[in-house]
Amino acid sequence: MESGMKLDAFVENDELAAGTYHRVHVSLRLKAQKFRAKEEQRTPMTVLFALDVSSSMAGRKLKQVCRVVEQASSMLDPQDRVGIMTFAKNAEVVCPVKRADADHLQRLRRDLRNVSAQRWTNFEAALSMAAVTMPSRRDTERMVVIFLSDGYASVGEQDASKLAKMVDGWKATSLSTLGFGDLHDGDLLELLSMIGGGRYHFISDPQVCEAEFSSALGAHQAVVAGNIEVTVNAAQDVAVVKALGRRNITESDDGVRVRLRDLEAESQQLLVLQTRVKTGTCVGPKNLGTVNVRYRDTVLKQDIAICRELTVRIAEETGSPSAQVMTDRLIAVAEETRWQVRRMMRDWRENWRDRFIDDPQVLEARRMRRERSRWNALARLKGVIDQIQQSPVYSGDDGSILSEICEDLREERKILKYSRPTKYAAYTNNNRGSMYDTATTPPAIVARPRRLPLLPAYGQFHSAQLDYYIDEELVASATVVGDEVVGRSAAADITIDHESLSRRHFQFGRKSGHFLIRDLGSSQGTYVNGYQIKKPKVLSNRDIVGVGDLMVLVTLQQDS
Repeated sequence: MESGMKLDAFVENDELAAGTYHRVHVSLRLKAQKFRAKEEQRTPMTVLFALDVSSSMAGRKLKQVCRVVEQASSMLDPQDRVGIMTFAKNAEVVCPVKRADADHLQRLRRDLRNVSAQRWTNFEAALSMAAVTMPSRRDTERMVVIFLSDGYASVGEQDASKLAKMVDGWKATSLSTLGFGDLHDGDLLELLSMIGGGRYHFISDPQVCEAEFSSALGAHQAVVAGNIEVTVNAAQDVAVVKALGRRNITESDDGVRVRLRDLEAESQQLLVLQTRVKTGTCVGPKNLGTVNVRYRDTVLKQDIAICRELTVRIAEETGSPSAQVMTDRLIAVAEETRWQVRRMMRDWRENWRDRFIDDPQVLEARRMRRERSRWNALARLKGVIDQIQQSPVYSGDDGSILSEICEDLREERKILKYSRPTKYAAYTNNNRGSMYDTATTPPAIVARPRRLPLLPAYGQFHSAQLDYYIDEELVASATVVGDEVVGRSAAADITIDHESLSRRHFQFGRKSGHFLIRDLGSSQGTYVNGYQIKKPKVLSNRDIVGVGDLMVLVTLQQDS
């Protein structure tokens, strides 16, 4: 049977001039295959929920999280294993990891009722406890940690790079993170999920807690290739300088190693390496090294290894660069720049800390430093946009992936330039993840089927009919079942090419069978029946969603 992932490797130049040094980029594209057999049973899972129970989680948030964890656990099969741990100043196991049979689920529900909020937040203790709590992996299962927090580390290790190294040691376990509310450390949670092979999810309000937990767990159920590790063994006179857009590259005895996100069916990832090559005086083929990819195939239920040789030819002159690698390099540069900008603006987004400072001179100094950082960030974003547009592989606003990325960067620059810090913080939390997920532009309005098998949601309504009107004229219709994103981006589930919309403007969700709508930090906001929504809102039948002169009539479809 065919393995679950395909690897394509491209070198920037097929020919390099002899007797000099070259900067050569190598592009690696990893693509997961489709599920090969419908009759294949889902891979068993071991799931550990790691929950932040610091004092800021007290009340409604903690009750909602416990209720959703109980619901999610009850939807696992008896072949799965599930456990719960909490962390505040210290970490403790609330319910040990055992088979999800009726007796264990009953104990889990009882233990969840005893969970209470405490003081402080200790990420170091949480990650250490999660590592020792997870049992040994059985041959045919996936190991998953779902890590939720609503704040910043206040005790224990607080350095992001050191915390990331703790997760980097999890060879067989994948980590997905959920950030709850506007005041959590989104940068750290995104980094941990990247290194852990999972995804970051944002819970903007307790009302969408159910949907985000469902999406996080459902994503792991759809994984085809997990625990992906890329190792590059450079040949003599070749050095790997860095991996563009990646913060988790490490040196090992085998070479340069990078842990990649797990791949769901038909999804793909990009890794671009910058190398320094010294060429000799002899003309002929030259080996740059080998690329080894190891991953866990969840359908074949075995570990797979793929190897690719990287070769070029030493010639009198350097050959023309590959358009494919040039495109991939620009994508990676854009990803790296966006990450740098968000790190630069971390202090600006966290202006809420000013409330704890009484000295006006300190406040003014902080304000001036934030403004300098903001203008430097705006310049960086403009610089990478110009770099893409001046590249010979850029062909204008034609719906290609480079044009889509330029649109994303322009929108982020616009929000950073004209919006308040709270608005930019909401935008970044709702728009994290890889820019390579952006696809080519589909037709003007298109609804795509969801790839992630969401947890079932029972209730009165099973779907909603959306009718799009511009200037009171019906232009298109679509049907949603919950969790769909609407916007101008080709990566949105429902793409609408309309100037009033942001790239990812609003999202539909489900809660106990009811439909929700929430704004995703858009520049113009989202309105329901003429009123702007500031938090997720439950939709009623025949509600009208408005963005500029675009109107969406929502007709809820009732269960029979």
